[in-house]
Amino acid sequence: MRHLFLVVLLVQVILLIAEVKKCKEEKLQRLTTRYKKCLKKGFKSSLGCTHNEERSLENKPKALARCTRIEKKAKRCGYKCAPDTSECLEESDPHGYNYRGTISKTMSGQVCAPWSSHPEYTPANYPDSGLEENNCRNVVGDDFDDPLPWCSYLDTDGGWLYEECEIPKCEEFAGIYTRELSGQRSRY
Repeated sequence: MRHLFLVVLLVQVILLIAEVKKCKEEKLQRLTTRYKKCLKKGFKSSLGCTHNEERSLENKPKALARCTRIEKKAKRCGYKCAPDTSECLEESDPHGYNYRGTISKTMSGQVCAPWSSHPEYTPANYPDSGLEENNCRNVVGDDFDDPLPWCSYLDTDGGWLYEECEIPKCEEFAGIYTRELSGQRSRY
């Protein structure tokens, strides 16, 4: 009886090691790419991953089954959702000089004015700052040392007001594609 228990335990350990080894050998980039494609097609993730477009795979059973298999494989290998780093401040850029996301409201909820309508802060005057549409930015090369991306808007008197935007830090986002194998954690 004791030998049977040890044999079962040994088999379970071998299967676990094989699964970890399989995850290590897997082409991680391909798995991540496939999963992101599923999300773009409208796959409803049980891992909490999202994509901007509203679609559904409910009436596409083959695609739904394939995406479900991909998600199960990703989950077995220890993956979690990755934040869209274009919508957050990287730890290496806490002031957001390289932020190129689409957040376009100030901390108080004001909608940002288009950069092209501003008399001074235009894409032509600051070509390296990514002044697109009305998205929050921290302008490179201006006279101010702003702690966060900001934008401007017109007040009721027609004057320009400037206000910082609330851009989350990437490390505060829920979930990062991680692998936790043999005590190591790495981002993909």
